[in-house]
Amino acid sequence: RLFGYLREGDAANARALILGCWERLGSTSRLADELIHPVMDRVGHGWMVGAWEIYQEHQASQIVGGCLAELASRIPAASGERLPLALGATPQGDLYSLALALGELTLREQGWDVRNLGPNLPLDSLTEAVRTYRPRMVFLSISNLSDPASTFIGIYGYEMTWSDGAGHMNTFNTAGFENRNNPAYFNKSQSILDPKGLAAYYQQLLLASNSISQFNHPGTTFGDFYDFSLY
Repeated sequence: RLFGYLREGDAANARALILGCWERLGSTSRLADELIHPVMDRVGHGWMVGAWEIYQEHQASQIVGGCLAELASRIPAASGERLPLALGATPQGDLYSLALALGELTLREQGWDVRNLGPNLPLDSLTEAVRTYRPRMVFLSISNLSDPASTFIGIYGYEMTWSDGAGHMNTFNTAGFENRNNPAYFNKSQSILDPKGLAAYYQQLLLASNSISQFNHPGTTFGDFYDFSLY
């Protein structure tokens, strides 16, 4: 139904549907995955093949953007003096702001202090923002990359962690992600004498031949992969 409302420019019904889904689903991330993304993907495809006029695509984006702005006012600000800070932006030449707004709302729901630096931000200016604010996270929404000085490449990734002191690592360029709560990875039931959880994860990585992984901050605080015993 949302697709039809957006095509007709019916902002009132689109707003009611989006806000109602957000209340029913209980999170912005689910709203994005189950409603906003699939519908806006159809809108973009309609524009690409000429089934939608440009004004219709712009109007649809404005309607959805307005709803997300309203959601922002409904999400209570997290309290605390040392909230983790995240900076978000789109790179120079990328004017698409809906995914950026969804990222902001998702992080705010998780207790982050988020500064949305907006679309069309040159990467050198983003670098200065990082130096100024020293955030815990930087997130970028990228649908177009036209900065001639940029060497940025966006790759899907996730952090795989064990809470038993084995270690943390980032894994990139896979079709999905793994979870330490999977019994196959023996979180809290492995040891330096039997690092069976690490071994199982390394075997899983072998199945993703184009993946890239990195050891994160090895040491005594978060773990050193049992002194890299399997590496």
